[in-house]
Amino acid sequence: MIVDWLNARARLLPAVSGMLLAVLLLLEGAGCLFSPDVSEDIPPVQVSGDGGQAVATPTPGWGRRRRRPRATATPLPVTRVWQSSVVKITGGDLEYRYEVDGVPQVIQGIGYNATYEGQSIEERARGYDTDFRRMKEGGVNTILGIGEDYEFDALTLDKAADYGLGVVMPYPLDYHGDYTDAAYQAKVRTEVMAWVNRYKNHPALRMWSIGTEVLANIDFKQQTTFARFYVGLADMVHQLDPNHPVLYRGAEDYSVEPLRQALAEAEQSRPWLVYGIDVFTLRLEQTLADWPQKGWDGPLLVSAFGPLGLYPADRPFGYLRMWETIRRHPDFTLGGFAYAWTTAGANLMDQAFGLFEDDGSPADDSFDALSAMFRGYDLHFGANREPLPMGGAPPPPDLPFSLDFLLPASQVSITGSDHNFIYTVNGKPETIKGIGYNAMYQSLSLEERAARYDRDFTAIRQMGANTIIGWGEQRQLDELTLLKANQHGLGVVMPYYLDPMGDYNDPEYRERVRQDVAAWVARFRGYPALRIWGLGNEVIHLLGDEDAKTFAEFYVELADMVHQLDPDHPVAYRGAEDVGIEPLILAFQRNGQPRPWFAYGMNIFTFRIEQAIKEWPDWNWDVALFFSEFGPLGLPPEERPDAFTRMWQTVEDAPGSVLGGLLYVWTIEGPEKVDLAFGLVDGNGEPVDGLFDAVSDAYRGGSTQAGY
Repeated sequence: MIVDWLNARARLLPAVSGMLLAVLLLLEGAGCLFSPDVSEDIPPVQVSGDGGQAVATPTPGWGRRRRRPRATATPLPVTRVWQSSVVKITGGDLEYRYEVDGVPQVIQGIGYNATYEGQSIEERARGYDTDFRRMKEGGVNTILGIGEDYEFDALTLDKAADYGLGVVMPYPLDYHGDYTDAAYQAKVRTEVMAWVNRYKNHPALRMWSIGTEVLANIDFKQQTTFARFYVGLADMVHQLDPNHPVLYRGAEDYSVEPLRQALAEAEQSRPWLVYGIDVFTLRLEQTLADWPQKGWDGPLLVSAFGPLGLYPADRPFGYLRMWETIRRHPDFTLGGFAYAWTTAGANLMDQAFGLFEDDGSPADDSFDALSAMFRGYDLHFGANREPLPMGGAPPPPDLPFSLDFLLPASQVSITGSDHNFIYTVNGKPETIKGIGYNAMYQSLSLEERAARYDRDFTAIRQMGANTIIGWGEQRQLDELTLLKANQHGLGVVMPYYLDPMGDYNDPEYRERVRQDVAAWVARFRGYPALRIWGLGNEVIHLLGDEDAKTFAEFYVELADMVHQLDPDHPVAYRGAEDVGIEPLILAFQRNGQPRPWFAYGMNIFTFRIEQAIKEWPDWNWDVALFFSEFGPLGLPPEERPDAFTRMWQTVEDAPGSVLGGLLYVWTIEGPEKVDLAFGLVDGNGEPVDGLFDAVSDAYRGGSTQAGY
């Protein structure tokens, strides 16, 4: 009866007597009913019925970290009586217990990014039915909203409740906001207060997610001010709603310190305040192992996780490793959210991470893997994958001319020690200013390939870049690439693919690799464009402990062989940040032999690049460092230039310690879905946004004028 009357409230409001209105307000104030601000001219809506015509108008965005004002859509009318859930986190000293309505729970979550933009309430409800039913059957118990892209509302909560799913409600905090301004702070507090009061009594509510990766992106001068403001904001939310925890989402673990210090100043225990880490590599293992040393006196949640850059056949394995890592730390880690549900989200990164395509078909086997893990099955994906072809290049092209004139080869060296190195090309010191070159031209004729190289390499050289790098598993770089690169004054880091699924315990397999690598070196060592042998890319962090030791020992033997065959060019291993680096360091240090000709290439896509450089000497490995892949992950187009500039400035501020870096990646039409989010140019070689000019400005030392 109350619900029917409330459903018609928008029509009847002008005629409501003072007594009935007072009763309604009392019920709402007591938490029995939920009543958002509803305009009088909005017709009543029964979400599960046939009569509703209201249309939701979320505001989608491009970037995972984009911060905008809240969506301005009118809140949906109420159709149900809400009884608040009670979510508690108890404990302390890195021992925490998460309970929903008195029942202990591990958060088995999905980052939910389906927008259903412009659809009617009925269409949205059907979409939620399809998605949430699939999640429930797959063992998911919680969804997390991507607040910077669109707003969860009453319909989202209601439909989640229908399937027994909890919801972490998102509120974006703009990292461009002026948190030193009292008026701006007051505005944010007012908006957050209204938002909390609007949804705090819903049974599907689990947490308030306020702010995503703000401290990692905000101006350094505001970090302390923001952290103090955030603690006050969280305290306000907890006072308004003591039944639900508050979550701050950070970029990995490298922005926790300002918030930890602000909490220490407040001198009050807050077990209801959760720190969430967004991690997209297997560095998650190191992050969780190191977490007790971070000094965070509260629970931890992996608020977004997913394997960045793995092939579809290997992604289930990546999710398996990451979820197993989370479950190894049940004392202080509440669970995690796999990112993201659909490839059709508002962010181009979603095309690389989405578990389901726009038509609802699985993108690969990743959701099946997550579902099996969430339901407690013991799985080991990837063991039966067919290995990719051995080698670092396609068969030699049938060039219509002799290569005899290529000699003499380039002379490239790394000299120095104690984290003070000089990279020299043909006798001249050089900083590596590079581009990850992912153009796939193998199917074109030699003439067409040559023309594309001329177009691309002219633009790359005019940007001020001096080096390109490729990927051995794609087998896209060969003699023609090297010839054309040299014509345009570019050096090349030649890639060789070492398969993570290879059996490095098998002597026969190791011998095959040795012979193939030796042939690869002999084939390309005489080219003047050659700079570095890129021997292996992101292998060791995918291996178990014993396999990692075996691989590392074999790798050192392989690198020594390459250097013996060609002492004129350095050798580099490319790793996923510094994940799993210990076995490699130990293997290189075992015989005490110095190898100044060896360099470690780090692939990194967040502002943790700053911390990585600072901590590099702590590894006690006296080899040169460079960034073999770097670039701003998941930002909207308008924010990519400033993010790149900040990252490159970090590299330039560490001369001697860092040889340089290679921006990932050249074109959005590369072989991987993630290239859509990282690419500098489109298929016609035209810049996709302002990042192209920012790279030119940085690599050319502040000048974007033509010429070298």
